[in-house]
Amino acid sequence: MLSPAESGKRCRIALGERLKSELGSFSLRSRTLSFTGKSVFVSYSDFHANISQWFYGVPKHEWEDWKHDFMAILMKESDEVNYILLDQRECVTLFKKCGQDSRGDKKINIRRPTNGGKIYIVEWEDFPLTSKCNPLQVSWS
Repeated sequence: MLSPAESGKRCRIALGERLKSELGSFSLRSRTLSFTGKSVFVSYSDFHANISQWFYGVPKHEWEDWKHDFMAILMKESDEVNYILLDQRECVTLFKKCGQDSRGDKKINIRRPTNGGKIYIVEWEDFPLTSKCNPLQVSWS
């Protein structure tokens, strides 16, 4: 069984491969996919079934001076992974809506109601998350 860190890395690489046809070759450094002239900050979370949520943190040094073209949010549940891609404007709007922890990191929560309702960003309920959600093929072997 892979650690969450290793799962996150595999998912980030799979996302880079998925975006390569549009953005060109890439490199991965920490949580950032760097393409020629574009960067994607990639947040990853395993699903927490006990409370039906995914949790994300964006470090203060990242959101305070947002330099990325996009932010990808990876949602892993079991062996399935979905992602959403937010542009710069959407990222800034989301960060304004999110609270911070004691270190100043922005906290993002995505919830899937247990009654089977649509998934949504807790801090931005009217964001069209479902329509922007895409499956991501990840090799686990």
